[in-house]
Amino acid sequence: MNWLDLAVLMLASYRLTHLIVFDSIMEPVRHRLEPVPFIGELIGCYWCAGVWVSGALVGLHLIWPAGSRPLLLLLAVAGGQAIIETLLKRE
Repeated sequence: MNWLDLAVLMLASYRLTHLIVFDSIMEPVRHRLEPVPFIGELIGCYWCAGVWVSGALVGLHLIWPAGSRPLLLLLAVAGGQAIIETLLKRE
């Protein structure tokens, strides 16, 4: 794995984890899954979800590098954009 792949995976993991744990579009799913013991705790904890999301994305990349590339790039670009937007809002 090279540095570019690692950076793409990091940004993609950041974005997908944030989408699952915080974004309003996933709110109905989170409300339905909150009562489920392991899953409810997982999606409510950013750090916990981040480990599992990272593992899934790394696994996908290792098993199917060419097929996973469009999804990973989409999430990485969205993650980078989210970081930039957050930094600009602070100014």
